[in-house]
Amino acid sequence: MSDGIDCALDCTKRAGWIKANGNEFLGRYYRNSVSKWAPLTANEAKAISANGIVLVALWESNSAVAAHFSYTTGVDEGTSAYKQAMNTGQPAGTPVYFAVDFDCSNLEIAGGINDYFRGIAHGFDAIGSDNPAYAIGVYGSGDACGWLLAHQRVRYTWLAQSTKWGGHKTFSSWNIKQGPTKKAPFDFDTNEAKPSYGGFTV
Repeated sequence: MSDGIDCALDCTKRAGWIKANGNEFLGRYYRNSVSKWAPLTANEAKAISANGIVLVALWESNSAVAAHFSYTTGVDEGTSAYKQAMNTGQPAGTPVYFAVDFDCSNLEIAGGINDYFRGIAHGFDAIGSDNPAYAIGVYGSGDACGWLLAHQRVRYTWLAQSTKWGGHKTFSSWNIKQGPTKKAPFDFDTNEAKPSYGGFTV
């Protein structure tokens, strides 16, 4: 197992602390232009990599709202994430984990969420001329991770820390498992990862 964190903040100046505290990887986010949080950039990715830390890429938008998930939104956000990954220098063959940040029902998973991930795949295919550079992952509940993995919508899964969400206790095929949040010396979530979790350096 490997230890790591994910963080919504620019970690360029925090890389030394992250490494010194035993973390192999850092999860950072691609985002849309209206987000209040700073997205992962090429400069940050280079600084993190120079400190010997592996990056993991996530996409998060209005990901805690069931109505957000649709095929059209998936195409749009998949396309945006793919372009940001290219601009950051993310290597081919690595995933972007897309957040489903609520305790979704089976009906919501098989409906709008499935449509969303179908749209992501089509967005990736359009840019990659049916041979996309990047793989697709999901961050979410055990139920969401398990269903999307079983239906081949994703290749990577990141189990959210919320222990009361559906499937948390039974889903074991995760690549990354999120743990408790910590507030000091900055706000981040702890994580553990199995081998081949999709990390990269630039």
